[in-house]
Amino acid sequence: MRYTLVPIFYAFLFYKFTMNNFVNLHKTTIIPTEWTKIGLPNNKIRLDFTIMLPQKNINILENALIETSDPNSPHYGKWMNKNAIDSIVYAEPQNFTSVYRWIKSSNINQESCTNTADSIICKTTIKNINLAFRTQIIEYVNKFQNRTVYSGRVAGYRIPIYLDSAIEFVLGIGDFPQLNPNAPLLFKPREDEAYIAPESIRSLYNMSSSYNNSI
Repeated sequence: MRYTLVPIFYAFLFYKFTMNNFVNLHKTTIIPTEWTKIGLPNNKIRLDFTIMLPQKNINILENALIETSDPNSPHYGKWMNKNAIDSIVYAEPQNFTSVYRWIKSSNINQESCTNTADSIICKTTIKNINLAFRTQIIEYVNKFQNRTVYSGRVAGYRIPIYLDSAIEFVLGIGDFPQLNPNAPLLFKPREDEAYIAPESIRSLYNMSSSYNNSI
C-alpha cells in the first residue's frame, strides 16, 4: 500500500506546484438557468478567444474626451477617430511579446492569431484551450432557442502568474450570451462564435453590480 501511494503523492505535489504558478481570472462559476449542460464536446472543435491587454494613457484619453465635449475648449467637437484613439491606448509592446511567447508554448499556432491595439484574438481547438487556460470547456444548449455555446465557466480559467500584469481579461472562455426567450432568432451564429457577457464587461471596466440591468 505504501508503494502504491507514493506516485499518487508525487502527482498531488506536482499538481499543487503547477496550480500555484497560475492565477485565476474568472469571477463566477454560476451557469445561467436558461442554459442546459450537454456534456464534453469534441476536443477538435475550434473556438475563438480574445486576450485583453492593459491599455495605457487612459488619463490622456479621458482628458481628450473632456476637451472635445467642452463648448469652451478650442478642441470642442474635434472627435478622434479609431486610429488616433488606438495610438494613445496601445498596449505595451512587451506585453504582446510575453503573451505571444506563452501562446506559442501552449501549442497554439500564432498564425491563427491577430491583434488590435489592446488585444490578441486567436482561434484554436478546445483541447488547446483546456490545456493553456487550465480549464474544461463544456457544451451547453439554450432552453428557449436552439443555440449552442461552449464555456469553461464551471472550471474557471487561469493564466501563468508571470502574465498577471500583462493580461487584463480573456473573453470567449467563460461567457454566456444573454438571449431574450421571446425574441425570434433572426440568425444562426457560428458554433465557434465568442460572446461578451455582462460579467465580462463589468470585470474589464471595474463596473459595479448596479449595472446589471443596464447592460
